Amino acid sequence: MATTPKVNKEMAEGMRIEGEYFILVRKLTPRISASEKSILLASTNGREEFEHDGKAVQVNLNVYVPNPKYKKK
Repeated sequence: MATTPKVNKEMAEGMRIEGEYFILVRKLTPRISASEKSILLASTNGREEFEHDGKAVQVNLNVYVPNPKYKKK
């Protein structure tokens, strides 16, 4: 059985830029996509925005894998 990691300050869900790295922490929430062609593991569900150096940074993210049970209709 998988164990749930302890969420600490470094693992808090969110987005930030540190040096030359963009860091995004998002809980995996697997679900079948609307088309049923893939399994969506994580998503921003549209555009999200955060501030960095006084500027708005926009992110649109979908993390997915092919759905092995998908049958072409």
